Amino acid sequence: MVGWPKSGLPNGQTKHLTLDRHSPTAHRRLLVTSQGNGLFESRDGGKSWRSLNGNLPAAAVKEPRGLLLDPADSQHVVTALGGDPEKASGIYQTHDGGHTWQRLNQDPPFADITALAADPQHFNVLYICAREFYNRATGRSYPGGVFKSADAGKSWSRILDYHFTSAIAISPVDEKTLYVCTTDHPFHDNSVAEGVLKSMDGGVSWQHQNQGLSPRNCSNLSIDPRNPGMLYLGTSGNGTFIGMDRAVATKTAGSSPASPNKPPLPR
Repeated sequence: MVGWPKSGLPNGQTKHLTLDRHSPTAHRRLLVTSQGNGLFESRDGGKSWRSLNGNLPAAAVKEPRGLLLDPADSQHVVTALGGDPEKASGIYQTHDGGHTWQRLNQDPPFADITALAADPQHFNVLYICAREFYNRATGRSYPGGVFKSADAGKSWSRILDYHFTSAIAISPVDEKTLYVCTTDHPFHDNSVAEGVLKSMDGGVSWQHQNQGLSPRNCSNLSIDPRNPGMLYLGTSGNGTFIGMDRAVATKTAGSSPASPNKPPLPR
């Protein structure tokens, strides 16, 4: 165990953990998000922690939804804060290790962000997943789906129009190959989610990738770092699945298979 209240890390769900690979082995730098508390950093492998909240908005920082560390610049950190746009939710970055933060997105505003990711080869290309959100106090609705920024967060476009998305993974060998998890409304008795969606053209079109997947309500998704054709999936029913994208696996092996003829995603 590396982190408890006496060490400076408050009680709270720590859903995001990032290791600074440039930090010394004997003094590892770790960054985590703590639900209800914000962002924290350790420079001694977890023995002690300090807050990185800086000038982040007090209400929004209690809902951290993502954490990215620039592999080329250890002082550059990007985080996603969920909740209400009226309370400054959105995407923020720091270039001084968390002392000062700047908001990246202005339009569109983001509400119920569920995931934040960067292209493995291009850190300035960012993606977020979001759930559809309705603010009863203001009567304003915020769309769900997948949003992409190709300019380090200055501008965003929606590349997948869907009510509830929960996770995204970008292929480390092909930046145009994307995988997205979808979820259902949390109060529905039966899952009517779309499962896993894949795009081979950077989000222009999407196809289902659900063969062998029994529950379609998916919450987590990652790509094997040593085998880019292998995916790991977590479902909202507490299940774990392993899948193989043979198109990527074959391409990685040196050949280029013909694209399968798959029906388009229904709208």
